[in-house]
Amino acid sequence: MKALNTVAPFDWDSFLKQRVYDLHPAVPEDGFTRGGYKLVYSDAPIGWIEKAEAAGHYADFSTSLGFSIGSARGAMQDRPEPWVACGGTVRRSRLA
Repeated sequence: MKALNTVAPFDWDSFLKQRVYDLHPAVPEDGFTRGGYKLVYSDAPIGWIEKAEAAGHYADFSTSLGFSIGSARGAMQDRPEPWVACGGTVRRSRLA
């Protein structure tokens, strides 16, 4: 606390107790809106991702199915074969 107060005087003890050490029964679900964002789900592809995949000749399904095909991840990791996430859907289904 002494170091924090040296940088920015504040009641750090109460602040950390309230926000870190106290257990809250529920996770605050309005964090996005409090930050000024709006969480939207859509089945439409995101434009900049489509452009990047087309330009890089790859398809990245790493956040949904757990794999990507093409040159983007392969180039970054110096391997030409498709990338498969450990513990991802494809790995768990034993397709890879």
